[in-house]
Amino acid sequence: MNDRILGLLGLCYKAGKLSFGANLACEAVSRGAPLAIVSSDVSSNTEKRVRDKCAFYGCMFRKVSCTSSALGHAIGKESAVAAVAVTDGGLSGRLIELIDLAEKSENTNL
Repeated sequence: MNDRILGLLGLCYKAGKLSFGANLACEAVSRGAPLAIVSSDVSSNTEKRVRDKCAFYGCMFRKVSCTSSALGHAIGKESAVAAVAVTDGGLSGRLIELIDLAEKSENTNL
């Protein structure tokens, strides 16, 4: 399932509908991005900053079960990317569905 999520994030990046990096993701959230995503190995400070920004601006927040290096690789970056914001409503809706489905299947396999 993570492959589908990461593939869709790559598509978002190619379409120009993705802001990556904690600072740019927070900036996109404040401009109305509907979804922010952080990696599983994000620092607690960065996660709190993105989560608080999302809560203030009414943006959906999800933490995915992939590393920041895998997240960076999915969008074509050689460096690690801990946070991204999706700026398209349709793409963000589909990503939320996939992330929630992946989380539900992980919880049932435990």
